[in-house]
Amino acid sequence: MTFSLNTTIIKPDEDNKINSAIILLHGYGGDGKDISVLTYNWKRFLPNTVFLCPDAHEKCSINPSG
Repeated sequence: MTFSLNTTIIKPDEDNKINSAIILLHGYGGDGKDISVLTYNWKRFLPNTVFLCPDAHEKCSINPSG
């Protein structure tokens, strides 16, 4: 059995090698794209980091698009 989540992936700039990964988890009713906005500022301080922002595995009853 395979289980996968839709994930927003923010990679380092092209000339930076990946040395670390950070997984950001969104809150109730959000999705990976919501929380990924944080990474654009963090990339300046963590240039060799890939950021993974997965969506939840099921729809939220109060926000079906989140």
